[in-house]
Amino acid sequence: GTEYGTTQKTFDGYHFVKMDVKSAPATGVVTAKDQHVIYVYEKNSETPTTEVKKGSVDVTYVAEDGKVLEPTKYVVKDGEVESKYETKEKSFG
Repeated sequence: GTEYGTTQKTFDGYHFVKMDVKSAPATGVVTAKDQHVIYVYEKNSETPTTEVKKGSVDVTYVAEDGKVLEPTKYVVKDGEVESKYETKEKSFG
């Protein structure tokens, strides 16, 4: 005999469609028999997203004879294509 109430919720990537045909009402009165409130959701259609192209840039400092003066280091790792980056000339004594 106690009254109950349920609420339709929102879920990322899904939208509410209907109450299931076997569902108890969203609001009602508790009975001696178990009742199940069933909300039915449908997955949102995939909208094409623009894929962000990425790339990496690394720098290695070497002498004319091929000796590595400073190991390779990333200047940009997984950066957006067309983004700007900068490297600097160094002095090695």
